Amino acid sequence: MSLKPQQRLELLDGHRRTLGRVEIERVQGDLVFGRFTPAEDFVAVEGLFADYIEAANDQLLSAVADLDQTIASLGLSFRAEDGSDLVGIADVQIGEGTINFRLPSREEQASTRQGPWLSKVCEATELVDEITGKNSASQQD
Repeated sequence: MSLKPQQRLELLDGHRRTLGRVEIERVQGDLVFGRFTPAEDFVAVEGLFADYIEAANDQLLSAVADLDQTIASLGLSFRAEDGSDLVGIADVQIGEGTINFRLPSREEQASTRQGPWLSKVCEATELVDEITGKNSASQQD
């Protein structure tokens, strides 16, 4: 998905709850800046973003790293008006009616699309190897 100014998106968490609405203001390389209007479900995570901004302003780097990891674990994504999804966004910061984030690279987008499929192939291969006795434990000479 290519983003452009004035484009409107919904911010979703990993449970597909709508956290808010975003209007893109500008895109600079892989960085995106926009306006954020919270939805009802945003209340559940609002404190994380407030704590992140406070820690960043106070230069509490270990707290910023921990909060960044917690925010990343929310599984945030966007849904466009046409129903398409943008997943794998990173470095999401929300505060005072604004949002900024980093877009995934083309390689990250490809691995996100292939990830579940590739994971299932690996699981199936391991299962076949186990059943046929080709796993490392049964190949002892």
